[in-house]
Amino acid sequence: MQRCMHEASKNKDRTNDQNVAICLDAWRQKHPSDKPKSAVWLANLHHKLRYSAWYILPSYFASLKLAMEEQVKQFSAEPQQAENMFSLFCPQRPPVEIDRNGIAVITIQGVLGSGLAPIEKMLGMCDYEDIGAEVATALDGGAKAILFSLSSPGGEANGAAETAAKIAQITVPKASFTSDLDASACYFLSSSCDYKMASPSAQSGAIGTIMPVIDESRMWDALGLEWAPITGENEQLKGAGMGPSLTEAQREYFQNQVNLMSAAFRDFVSEYRELDYTKLRGGSYFGAQAVALNLIDKIGSYDQCYEWLLNEIDRRQPA
Repeated sequence: MQRCMHEASKNKDRTNDQNVAICLDAWRQKHPSDKPKSAVWLANLHHKLRYSAWYILPSYFASLKLAMEEQVKQFSAEPQQAENMFSLFCPQRPPVEIDRNGIAVITIQGVLGSGLAPIEKMLGMCDYEDIGAEVATALDGGAKAILFSLSSPGGEANGAAETAAKIAQITVPKASFTSDLDASACYFLSSSCDYKMASPSAQSGAIGTIMPVIDESRMWDALGLEWAPITGENEQLKGAGMGPSLTEAQREYFQNQVNLMSAAFRDFVSEYRELDYTKLRGGSYFGAQAVALNLIDKIGSYDQCYEWLLNEIDRRQPA
């Protein structure tokens, strides 16, 4: 990996795609036995950041992309050393706990994703599968209620709907609280909660989809490059997204996909909350705005949300 860092940093004019390729090559040569695992992880990360659709705040996606690209250049080959270092900067997600009152606390924090590698979790990301597994653990452990503690700008679209469905199927009282962010994919997951509370400055909403497409045509022109793929007859969409820019047909293709994903997001949330999407326009809102738009039920504190669950447990007890 040291060679990877050296080669990737020798020429700062290289594109991020070229740096990823250099890292893959260096890692293959130095760690041939790890080739399938490490190469697939880097390729998967690169694909997620460049081609996948996301339920996330755009500003957070830009920060995530930059941070991940830097880690590709600089990540140490010593996993334990890396874990110790990252724990100083990235809050590590606590495991599910069931307290003495029977309330399970499940934390949803950081950028959400599916099939995450350990290094991605060390960097503060949260796996949809882990959330689903903790819901099952809480219910199997006899939890009387579940409190979802939220602090997430959203994440990958892939995996969000399935995890949201698992949360929706919870029959014991469930509530969510956020002191900062309950946005996009995070809101997708928490929308079915019986009660949603947020602190006065927390943001909620951002119901929508973004596919990060960058027009690189000017850079390609400056480098003297031309995109000329060969695809099967009448298969022009096979290479969509791989060139420096999108054709009108390719943009229409991706736009239809994004529209369908946003519709699925809205349809799911609409089963649990009455919202006016023409007013929301994909934005996130805080304080009185969030209450007025029905994105949350009340402004309050974590303790107040917890108290609501205690009362709900008592209310649902058989007479």
